[in-house]
Amino acid sequence: MKASAPWRLRRAWGDKPCRFTARRDIILSAGAIGSPALLMRSGIGAAADLQALGIPVVVDAPDVGRNLQEHPTVAINKFATVPTYSSRTRPWHIAGALLDYLVRGKGPMVTPAVQAMALARSRPGLADPDLQLHFYPVGYDLEPDTTSAATAAMPREPVMSIGASVGNPYSRGQVILASPHSADLPVVRHQLLGDVRDVATLADACRLIERLFASPALAPFVRADRVPAPIPHDETGWQDFVRARTGISYHPVGTCRMGSDAASVVTPTLTVRGVAGLRVADASVIPLLPRVNTNATAIMVGERVAEFAQS
Repeated sequence: MKASAPWRLRRAWGDKPCRFTARRDIILSAGAIGSPALLMRSGIGAAADLQALGIPVVVDAPDVGRNLQEHPTVAINKFATVPTYSSRTRPWHIAGALLDYLVRGKGPMVTPAVQAMALARSRPGLADPDLQLHFYPVGYDLEPDTTSAATAAMPREPVMSIGASVGNPYSRGQVILASPHSADLPVVRHQLLGDVRDVATLADACRLIERLFASPALAPFVRADRVPAPIPHDETGWQDFVRARTGISYHPVGTCRMGSDAASVVTPTLTVRGVAGLRVADASVIPLLPRVNTNATAIMVGERVAEFAQS
């Protein structure tokens, strides 16, 4: 396929190769992990890396898969003096919650896990907030070998948590191909704490969370420390805790960076540089991670590409 030719999407359908041809633009929207992987498998990426995998180079675009950004998040949880969702996970609790939902449309099944959010400054003197705080009536054990918060162990005692994520992290990761085959998942190298400034910010965030738990509004509901326990008393202790317990927020962006410079993957109208008739529209095009959740920004990208494709 030539760089100037109409984009053709090929996909294996069982044992039969199929070809789909579009008369107008193809819009790729596979997310910050899937979109760069598909571009690289199609020959759009760093030439040396593609050639090493035996993939014919269509466009030498070294930034494909790079600039991966994510909100690193750490949480502190406490044993609570009142029941929380963590203490209501037994079968009869779940059945009761389902009945409450079906009969009254209320209860745990109609409320989010994160029940309040806030923006905050990790230290005085900052011009803008650099943290997003998450308040939730559950706890979980995010160990170094835990694959995600969804698979983390949840205690059955009453536990409540406050988490904090870095709004604009300095750390950058990368998505690379393990092989040219679509059945093989790409390798995601987040480098969540690759920059010491992000570690220091999360350590400051932990101290802020401790002050919040000690505030008049929350202190009556705190029974005892849980994670961490005991509480670190110096910077080294907090940074060790951050390195052991930080996880992702599921907000990846940046791997098909949009920009006006020649190194960017897509142009300001979301067209892939060097390829006619192909645009990318998802969180991968966002060049700099928003300080908050990425959903609204991703929706905006979709609305804009619809306008661009019609013009």
